[in-house]
Amino acid sequence: MMLRNEPKCRSCGRLSETVHHLEPVVKRPDLAMDQRNCYPCCRECHRLLDAGLLKPKPPPFREWNGAM
Repeated sequence: MMLRNEPKCRSCGRLSETVHHLEPVVKRPDLAMDQRNCYPCCRECHRLLDAGLLKPKPPPFREWNGAM
């Protein structure tokens, strides 16, 4: 669902291939499918996010404005 709604990597604009969880699933399994915890990204940006070398960008305005 997340990749269908936001098909481009939020960090670099390439095609989203995976989802980075802002709150790790290991710590917060209840947020695993929560759209607010999912960050669509390409594999390279996902690697950088996991390593802490890239900071997540906020979602597009329509998502945090509740206009979905």
